[in-house]
Amino acid sequence: MIAEDDKIIVAIDESWSNDYSITIRGWLISKKAGLDKVEIFVDRNRVPITVWYPRPDVTAIYPQYQTQNCGFVVHLPRLSQHQVTFNTHGQGETYEKTVVFDGSLPLPL
Repeated sequence: MIAEDDKIIVAIDESWSNDYSITIRGWLISKKAGLDKVEIFVDRNRVPITVWYPRPDVTAIYPQYQTQNCGFVVHLPRLSQHQVTFNTHGQGETYEKTVVFDGSLPLPL
């Protein structure tokens, strides 16, 4: 799932859950400026990003934007549906993007 507006592109590549939590993996880039910080809020609660990593596939598709280390993994308390808000900060600008998605089972290994 990709959500895009004139400031931010955010993608949820995968989500999975167990009895206690849901994990989402995806990427986020700013169309306007490099990002200094990204905060994720789920149902109005701040959830820390546990891992940021490079996404060469995203860089290949969006070479015009700063995409280094745009991939993330985050763990959320388990709910059937989440509203996730990304707040981005960079070069004096702040942007916000909200997406809603359902959790799903992990892909088979």
